[in-house]
Amino acid sequence: MNRKQHYVPQSLLRKFTTSLDKDQVYWYGKEKTILSSIKDVFSERDYYDRKESEYFADDVISDGEKAIVDKLLPNLVEMEGLLNQQDSKQACDFISHFALRRSLNRNLLFTIAEEYRLEDDDLSLDKISNFEPVPLRLLPPKMLQHEYFLRIYSIPFVISSGINFLEEILAIHLEKTHVSSKSQSKDIHNKIIIDDNNHQLISESLGDFKWIVLKSQHHLILGDTVCFFEHQDGRFSPFDDGLIKNVYMPISSHKLMVSFKGDYSPKVSFEQINYQNARCCHLSFICAKNSDEIHSLVDLIEKNLKPLRQKVFRDNNSLINHHILSQFATHFTADTDAKMLDYLRVKMNVTR
Repeated sequence: MNRKQHYVPQSLLRKFTTSLDKDQVYWYGKEKTILSSIKDVFSERDYYDRKESEYFADDVISDGEKAIVDKLLPNLVEMEGLLNQQDSKQACDFISHFALRRSLNRNLLFTIAEEYRLEDDDLSLDKISNFEPVPLRLLPPKMLQHEYFLRIYSIPFVISSGINFLEEILAIHLEKTHVSSKSQSKDIHNKIIIDDNNHQLISESLGDFKWIVLKSQHHLILGDTVCFFEHQDGRFSPFDDGLIKNVYMPISSHKLMVSFKGDYSPKVSFEQINYQNARCCHLSFICAKNSDEIHSLVDLIEKNLKPLRQKVFRDNNSLINHHILSQFATHFTADTDAKMLDYLRVKMNVTR
């Protein structure tokens, strides 16, 4: 088994190569731009975990590539105009496949998890090493968000990861928290990928859209977040965290797939598409062209992610404060426990 696993498949990367006979792309990042083989782009060793892992997701991703990506992508890049009903349904599955597997999702989980690490050495954790985990009630349905991203990623974090991190704070194995937060974030992401219900949830959320393939005279970039969303309020984001107006996904250097509602397809400025795509990228993007124009987009990387992180922090902190932490509070009685609770309250209420 190949231990180097792509979170953006090579079949898509090949649509952005410098020439038909070379599997190379220009890989633009904040620190440097290189001409790279697609074998090394958007990949990581054991990204979907190793075969013996309980949460091995590589087989699920490979099956999805065969059933969705390899089936639809060759047709999309050869066409221009509206997709028929069958292809539109597959386009929803197409976006769902990519939206679930992205590295940004895992990184965001880990970033949130790190915010709950304990930094106060004066809490005398050994005094409460006998603390027994509190049985917690699940969140009521009214607290679930409508956006698929928050339902799939924020809620599992609060229920699963949030509880576990709080329990670790109350344990004597604090020195392992940093390692476990990475491992736990990876496990959560892999479980999310494996769950067919999550794929179906995203696909169905896009079911009311029409889809069109547009041709660009400009070289399009492909970011590590793959697709991005335009919302009704004018924001662009790599996630559905509001009412969607359009979904954009570059499928080749000169083809863009766009979703829309109504009878009129959107008017697209492809220069603006590259601009917003770069802002929605996490760490890097690729392009078939090496130019000053494309280089100028590097400074925009991650610009649209800061408000998103703040939103996710607020949502998670709010849910933990009002639900999980309130339940923990009923079990804190000793002075040391009270000090721990005060620390957690401060930690959860930090303004981002």
